[in-house]
Amino acid sequence: MSQNPRDWRIAKSLSQATVARAAGITGSNPARTYDRYERGQYLCPTQIVENVRRLSDGAVDAMSWHKVRLAYLAAAGGENSIFTEAADAGADS
Repeated sequence: MSQNPRDWRIAKSLSQATVARAAGITGSNPARTYDRYERGQYLCPTQIVENVRRLSDGAVDAMSWHKVRLAYLAAAGGENSIFTEAADAGADS
């Protein structure tokens, strides 16, 4: 069963900066980039998805990131968003 990336990180008492570095995120502020992936603001790259899957022993998988992204898009688009129904359906699984 896939676990929300943020929920997993908090349950493991890990900071965003720690997970970002371990997942291979680089740049001027890896923690901020990871935060944007974790909230669904940015689409998480495949390699980061795979790295976090390995770090989490499979608890956070591609479906985890997909659900986060759908939820973000649904919220950003409001009630009439085409993503709202998909996000609601993803919450059931």
